[in-house]
Amino acid sequence: MPDAALRGVGFAVAATAEIAAVAPSLALRGLDGGPLRMGWAVTYGTVARSAYAGSLAGLLGDAVNTGFRLASLAGRQGFAPVLVTEDAAQAGGVIAGMGGPEAVTVKGKQAPVTIRQVRAGVASG
Repeated sequence: MPDAALRGVGFAVAATAEIAAVAPSLALRGLDGGPLRMGWAVTYGTVARSAYAGSLAGLLGDAVNTGFRLASLAGRQGFAPVLVTEDAAQAGGVIAGMGGPEAVTVKGKQAPVTIRQVRAGVASG
């Protein structure tokens, strides 16, 4: 899909808005007592499909690992709730409200990862 990166960013922004709308009505709360929040990362790269025991399918690869690491930062420690790797931005995943490139350090990677944060138009909870 030529617009896969853009669709990924659009999904992450829409999911953030949906969670912000629904979470306050849920009995389940975050550790701080506030509504649940989620952080999203959009990556782009080569992956391999695999079947895990007890699961239908999974994806393996550096883009997947980087996505999980970035998602754990998204919406926390001052980061926007949607983080987009520069690779995904270069593949067409650029939207209004996206900041410029910046380097962040993530667990498991020696070199910093270049990301863009999406703040405008995204509820951060």
